[in-house]
Amino acid sequence: MSTPAESFATVGMRTQEAAMSAVRSWADGLQTFAGGESELSDMISRYFDVVQQVLDSQRQFAETMATAMQTLQTLTNQAAHAADDTINAMHAAGNGAATVTKAAKEQTRAMARTTKAATG
Repeated sequence: MSTPAESFATVGMRTQEAAMSAVRSWADGLQTFAGGESELSDMISRYFDVVQQVLDSQRQFAETMATAMQTLQTLTNQAAHAADDTINAMHAAGNGAATVTKAAKEQTRAMARTTKAATG
């Protein structure tokens, strides 16, 4: 599967090729028409065929861009949720550490009182 950047480049090249082909076709048609070798309807038909190719390429490019933006939005949302989860875990760990520290201090004080009462 190609990356979005590769897809953009491919569609961009196709669009450019179609546009160049349209200009060439139009120029060739004008030369042919000026030379009397073709009918105007043939030239118009060829021109609009090429224009349709350009529009199709532009549509494909726009659809590829939309898909890439949706993918980017999904990844951004996932990263934001992961960051929130990490922050919440860090808060929970900090709160747990504070609780353990408080309990250890209370136990140390209780042992000190017991020791003082026993020796005292």
